[in-house]
Amino acid sequence: MARNLSLKMSAASRAETQATATVALIGLSQSCTEALRAAFKQFSIEVQELSGDIKHALENRKFQGCVVRLEEGSAPLVAAVRRSSCNRTIPLIGVCPAGTDMRLFGRYGLNAILKEPVDRQEALKMVRGTHLLILNELRRYVRIPIVLEVQMQLNGAAFSGLTRDISYGGISVSTQQDVSPDNDIELAVTLPNSVPAKVKGSIIWRHHPDLIGVRFAANDERRATIRKWIDEYFQMI
Repeated sequence: MARNLSLKMSAASRAETQATATVALIGLSQSCTEALRAAFKQFSIEVQELSGDIKHALENRKFQGCVVRLEEGSAPLVAAVRRSSCNRTIPLIGVCPAGTDMRLFGRYGLNAILKEPVDRQEALKMVRGTHLLILNELRRYVRIPIVLEVQMQLNGAAFSGLTRDISYGGISVSTQQDVSPDNDIELAVTLPNSVPAKVKGSIIWRHHPDLIGVRFAANDERRATIRKWIDEYFQMI
């Protein structure tokens, strides 16, 4: 019985640490590869070294990130990542040898830079700063600063305000209306893509004099309109 329990616990432990994303490594030295492998492993991210027909691999497999050595002549390869139908929007990290002219790569939207030689501490620092983006979790936490007029309904009273920022889970609004936390509210706003959105929520905080935080109701399927706009926004940046 104890042995069976031990086996089940081991299986559960392996499931918990199973990698949830894979990052492509292109043109890196063995020492750099090992430093990155160890760093990514701490966040349950796998790495895969690409060689041979790299462009074909990028077109036929979806990765969650890419690390590429930025040397003379590698600009077409970086461009291939950004043109890839599968991987054009993935986080892209450059490893720079001494003397690299970064102006050659400025157009490709690199998300982070490492300078050679890459040690484990620098690799870990970079991964710690980019892992949420690689795991596609960043948008859960980032609030997009944006100012939009919003109409609100609370206990039969209608009033307006201006959004301060918006996220998957909620919105902050500046309003002169005297409202308190722990109240349900309905909001109506026209998003920057001209699509109107309505959603219910709850006021969860108020920062005087006029800023309130609203958490969207988890059971209101109309949240999907806002989530779709946020996804589109992240595709543009």
